Amino acid sequence: MRDYYYILGVNKGANLQEIQKAYKKLALKFHPDKNGNDPFYALHYAKITEAYKVLSDDHKRFRYDKAKNKEITTTNNPTNDGPPPVISFFFASKSAGKKGDLMTISWEVLNADEVHINLIGYVSTNGTQTIRLLQEEETEEFLTIKLIASNNNSEVESKKVLKIVNLSYSPKEAALKTRLESLSKSIDQSNNEPFKKDKESSLAYGNKNSGIAYLLVAVMCFIIFVMLYKIHTINPFF
Repeated sequence: MRDYYYILGVNKGANLQEIQKAYKKLALKFHPDKNGNDPFYALHYAKITEAYKVLSDDHKRFRYDKAKNKEITTTNNPTNDGPPPVISFFFASKSAGKKGDLMTISWEVLNADEVHINLIGYVSTNGTQTIRLLQEEETEEFLTIKLIASNNNSEVESKKVLKIVNLSYSPKEAALKTRLESLSKSIDQSNNEPFKKDKESSLAYGNKNSGIAYLLVAVMCFIIFVMLYKIHTINPFF
């Protein structure tokens, strides 16, 4: 959208008199009749006239300002509503393997600015790479290979996951690992119990001592009251 204020050389808050004055000045300077009907001047004069017709009419100017502001807002705050990346293919040379095996991974992604494979890192949008399996453990039944693709025009990421059977997997090892983790949690809880009990015992002991102290004070006050009463009975003038 053309910037009519820029063409006439006025600011956005210019009033009608300022717009008319600017138009007359430019029209005299760029009018084709005064410049031998040169195409350059004719084109520029047409732009000046177009800008004046819009800015000198209140209704047209209001609609123009509204559209111009919307254009500026859209330019400064672009929305990521473009199409997401498309994963054409992503596969491994083996469907099963064990720690130390070599495996070739191939991929191709369209409409992507970034492609990440968890066992490799950031890669190009297409390629083939051979890796050595180092992350498989006897307690994991599968090795997960994940590809994530993204681009700057979309907020949606494209993902694909490969599940490779772990030939080193041992159910016994997995069960043992689970049991050890459970045992570790139990030990932690047991270690925290004495501190909890000690705290509760201290509070109970403190409350008990406070009760005894209040009782002793009450007894002493009663004894003093009785003694004063006896003395008063013997000697009323005391």
